[in-house]
Amino acid sequence: MDLASELFSNRSLEATSFGPCCPQRDTGIYIPKQDEQCLYLNIFTPLKISHESLLAVLVWIHDGGLTSGCSTQSIPLLYNGTNIIRHSLQQPVIIVTINYRLGIFAEMYLTELIEENSEWPTAGNYNYLDILSALRWINRNIHDYGGDPNNILLFGESSGGRTVVDVGALKGSSNIYHHIISQSGALATSLFYSKMSFALQKSNEIVEQLNCSNHESASFLTCLRNTDTNDLLMVYGNRPLKSVIDGYFFSYYPSLAIQMGTYNENINMIMGASKFPGRNRAATVINYFELNNCSSSVNDTNRCCDITRFIINAFISCGFHRVYKNIYLKYDTEDHNLFWYTMDCNSGICPKLSKEEGAGLCLHASELPFVFGTESDYRSMNPINCTWDNQTRIYSNKIISHWTNMAAYGKPLEL
Repeated sequence: MDLASELFSNRSLEATSFGPCCPQRDTGIYIPKQDEQCLYLNIFTPLKISHESLLAVLVWIHDGGLTSGCSTQSIPLLYNGTNIIRHSLQQPVIIVTINYRLGIFAEMYLTELIEENSEWPTAGNYNYLDILSALRWINRNIHDYGGDPNNILLFGESSGGRTVVDVGALKGSSNIYHHIISQSGALATSLFYSKMSFALQKSNEIVEQLNCSNHESASFLTCLRNTDTNDLLMVYGNRPLKSVIDGYFFSYYPSLAIQMGTYNENINMIMGASKFPGRNRAATVINYFELNNCSSSVNDTNRCCDITRFIINAFISCGFHRVYKNIYLKYDTEDHNLFWYTMDCNSGICPKLSKEEGAGLCLHASELPFVFGTESDYRSMNPINCTWDNQTRIYSNKIISHWTNMAAYGKPLEL
């Protein structure tokens, strides 16, 4: 169904503001208006475009653990494509940022949903279906904005970085994109994926919590669809979203798909991470295992804080390298450009961070403002009263140049 044709029968829409974000729980990040009708994309172009000399297209997949986040989050706007365009005059590009369904709206895997649609013998993974739909729309229409449908790069960070790697393992993903940049995202672990039986069990538990399990099949789904959005989010809670390995749309998670030879091999790739990707994740582990009495003091016998930070950092870094190694061993030929990076950045400039918060360390998500050239923080709820120094701006511009060159030519700038 072409919803765009139905909603905009005159084939045009005067877009004067960003569309709403997809429904999600409050995580302390500034998220504008939310609505279930949230599948919008934003296109940033240079002021002057030529339909004769088409530009490479960079498509951003936002982070948030697949349960939160938005293409228009934070104040000022973090994923602001105009900043990249302003700093890439020598290699002009087009930036597209997209929304996709999150959490409970993306994950529900139910027999009734499968039976409802005879043309699609699976359920769940609706976030990935949204992303593929956005890519197909971009392929059909980006020419009208001066973009080249034959030169599309996917890039994302954290769960967005994992997603751009996952896309290569999805049914129907071939020939709709050509390069990827995975920033701190490609953890090669089954922890982020689930079997159909597990997904079905967890989805049915949600149904029972919503008191919809006593209905017949048709009214069963009606009950779910009539449930208030806030009630759905409350029942789903803060559980992590696990993508469903369903044997049809998502047959194998990336590392296995690479080994099986079913992964999309027609892409060029940059993968990498910040220098200390796990340092700011230690608090989650400490709280989960109730290690609240730990200390970082060299004279204290209970120094598990430092040990936890070290282990988490090593675990996450190892996961990134494992995926890259699998791809490198399988696809490192003259037909593919594969690159690895480690990013060191002066985190804590904007906003100001204390030493305990990681000032001076390039932590997980620290690179986001540098990639977009935005003097902002991904959590910011209000305008931030601080500015970059000249050295930081030069550093950000170099990253932008590498990313745009990857989009245009399938490789970063030569050093």
